[in-house]
Amino acid sequence: MGVDLHIHTTYSDGSFTPKEVVMYARYKNISTIAITDHDTVVGNEEAVLIGKKIGVEVIPGVEISVCCGEKEIHLLGYFVNFKSKKLMDKLEILRNSKKKRNPLIVKKLKKLGVHIDLNMLKKKLMTENICRPHIAREMVRLGYVKDIKEAFERYLKVGRPAYVPKERIEIEEAINIVKECGGISVIAHPTTMKLSGFEEYLKFFKYLKGIGLDGIEVFYNGYENQMMLSIANKLNMIKTAGSDFHGLNIEGNSDMINYSSEILSELKKRHHKTILS
Repeated sequence: MGVDLHIHTTYSDGSFTPKEVVMYARYKNISTIAITDHDTVVGNEEAVLIGKKIGVEVIPGVEISVCCGEKEIHLLGYFVNFKSKKLMDKLEILRNSKKKRNPLIVKKLKKLGVHIDLNMLKKKLMTENICRPHIAREMVRLGYVKDIKEAFERYLKVGRPAYVPKERIEIEEAINIVKECGGISVIAHPTTMKLSGFEEYLKFFKYLKGIGLDGIEVFYNGYENQMMLSIANKLNMIKTAGSDFHGLNIEGNSDMINYSSEILSELKKRHHKTILS
């Protein structure tokens, strides 16, 4: 039995509730998972409680939207105190920014002939934490695009006509918040930063390590990135692994993946050192 350390629930843009996520992990013979919803920690408590009942270890986590210069980066926090007021207040600011952003996206889409009822979408999904993937899935359902990829490529990604930038916090602040909440910080899917090559990535991660970053998501969505593995080893940073699971009914999404439990051992050792320091 292994681990999957990058999983989303209905509290952000996943389609499984925390309970369903934990039960599905058990079905997949995965012994440890991490709940890493976007800019919210609300689903952690339910998942932890269910996990204890059915024998699945749940590491409380979060995925925070951050910026570093012009780059948008996603920071994973593991073992965070999900009841920390400071963390919850900061995440609420980011979620409120989405609430302001979404009507602007919908307004732009309307001008392009794509009509999305945001209020109906919130009621259907039973959440205020609407993300671009939610809007993309609704566009597919309504027949405006054939799949989520097309929705992003034609309308929603950076540089496309319905894109609206969102509020993000600086990466150093996010790393410090995670640390203050007893957590470990890791860069998610690092190749999405699209730096030019090994030397540029190495230089960037040296900088991030210097401001407190603990690790790199080396194994992502079924793929092992040899360049990231080499950088993590060179800089003595922890290596994590996750499927970025959002639910089985989401087109193009990865299933949960049973990664080696050695990854968890390394993460726990670093967390233990952090607690003692």
